[in-house]
Amino acid sequence: MVDFLNLTVGTDAYIAAYCLNPPSDDSCSFGYCDNPDIAGPLVRISTYVTNFCLSIILFYSPEDAQMAMWSQLLTMFSMLLTVAISITQKSLSRLYSLLAVVISGSPLSLYLVLYSVISSVLSDRTDFAQRSCDELYGSMTAIYIIPILFFHDEFKVSGWFGVLLIMPMVSTGLAWLIALVLQRKNIWPSHERWRPHLGRIWSITGRHYSFIHFMLIVLIPTLYWITVIEISCVIFSAGQGNVLSFGQVLTVFVALPPIITVLQLWPKLFAWFKQLSWVRRLIRYWIPARVSKPVRTSTFDSVDTLISHRDHDGKPEFDVLDLTTGALKTYEPHEIDYEEGIDIEEKPVSLA
Repeated sequence: MVDFLNLTVGTDAYIAAYCLNPPSDDSCSFGYCDNPDIAGPLVRISTYVTNFCLSIILFYSPEDAQMAMWSQLLTMFSMLLTVAISITQKSLSRLYSLLAVVISGSPLSLYLVLYSVISSVLSDRTDFAQRSCDELYGSMTAIYIIPILFFHDEFKVSGWFGVLLIMPMVSTGLAWLIALVLQRKNIWPSHERWRPHLGRIWSITGRHYSFIHFMLIVLIPTLYWITVIEISCVIFSAGQGNVLSFGQVLTVFVALPPIITVLQLWPKLFAWFKQLSWVRRLIRYWIPARVSKPVRTSTFDSVDTLISHRDHDGKPEFDVLDLTTGALKTYEPHEIDYEEGIDIEEKPVSLA
């Protein structure tokens, strides 16, 4: 017992015992108690992979998203329900409740978002655990603009690193401008009066350059969402507990169905990749198409009669009978380019 209370030796044992049932209001000498089942490393990684894989499935093959969608809903709904019960029992801090809302991102998170925002404004009526930590850290509704502040500071420290952080947004905007230039005649025909045509721009660029839509709708928002969570966990020292807890291992296995579904979509994704404009141009440049030798064909009209049969090797042939001259000539199928109305007669040939 003496060693347990001797904080000069180490605080790990004391903090572990303290966080088993933290008081609703204290001095917050040790910061927020960790909750790895909500924001642990495996939980976050599994959530990122699951959401990204599910976004790919919904974007490119929505008919294959049923199994992955059920696993996603199961994980998110169970997390939100558990968090809501913990809040009513005053056993969950505001930090982890807000992290749970941001991580889950489901429609049911609306209640927790409103609850967190309202309680941040009306701090004297909060029912979260460890309220003193909320006063020390201030309003955590700024968690959504933390990446913007982080980018601003990184630009001051290292310009190249700041450029690297915003490169996805810059490259997507540049790609969209190039797409507008390439498709300008389809978007703004010469006979029409110039107008913005925002709907036409969106549909045409999505039809010819679907990866731009994927970047705008899926990749950039997902990267920002991941940045919000990771920077928040670093600033507030959240999600650094035991990696092999039950909740974290469970989320890893829940992420398997979306990953398997994405792997099964590989033929579709590869076919889509081959249809990209720049890929087709590279293929035509590096792998020129074989030009077959032109085959001479003969055209016949209604004054000729085509009599089809097979030779002794079983290959089809056509005997062309000119009704005006009575001449008979044999052609192979690829040598004939006949028009509609030709009288084709079937003549059985014995192969005995």
